[in-house]
Amino acid sequence: MVIKVRINRYLAACGLCSRRNADKIISSGMVKINGTVVKDFSYCVNKEDTVIVNGETVSLPEKYVYYAFNKPVGVVTTLKDKYADIHIGHYIEKLPHRVFPVGRLDKDTSGLLILTNDGYLGNKLTHPKYELKKIYHVTASGRLSKQDIIALSNGVDIGGYITKPSILFDVIYYKDSTSFKMEISEGKNRQIRRMLDSVKHPVISLHRESVGNVSLGELPEGEMRVISKSQIINIKDDRGKDE
Repeated sequence: MVIKVRINRYLAACGLCSRRNADKIISSGMVKINGTVVKDFSYCVNKEDTVIVNGETVSLPEKYVYYAFNKPVGVVTTLKDKYADIHIGHYIEKLPHRVFPVGRLDKDTSGLLILTNDGYLGNKLTHPKYELKKIYHVTASGRLSKQDIIALSNGVDIGGYITKPSILFDVIYYKDSTSFKMEISEGKNRQIRRMLDSVKHPVISLHRESVGNVSLGELPEGEMRVISKSQIINIKDDRGKDE
């Protein structure tokens, strides 16, 4: 029996991108199957098909790999960017497997990025319905009041959207700033920066320490390590529920 897979799932499984980003690639006309451009999201691929994306043949990986990367400030989270002085592609070009970053950290934010060729996991880590916990170390301008902390914990308006409840802990006050840990379960664009702007305490520095049960630990800045199967398995346990 010939097993067929929808084109966006196939591209994700090839480690090219997450499934949501696969839809963008397909609609842009960058995908050819057996020599013909395919923009139909319902198109199904089988193992006999030749799939080319942006001129490069792609295929299913022989095995899935997972890395934790401690992104420095200044690194852009894209594989290619002609306008960026340094991007994530500079760090992963020598890896033995094609991988992509799961989600993004903005240029001025440091910390944990998960790199993988497992598109299913990428979808699990970024899809809003999974509400995966992420912990950040934040330094904000000024001294947060009790009311500020309550507002951030309950959810604030970041421009037509009220954020879900968050958890603030390990709060330390300095003369002109406040340092704390913040746990959130969603990932809107520049969310924490926008949350702190909403209470008039702009972010000075932002560092992501963990995603789900994967944390940086003592991993040096600019370095990466393999994520063990035991660390990743809890995230993958129910990844098929949205299939």
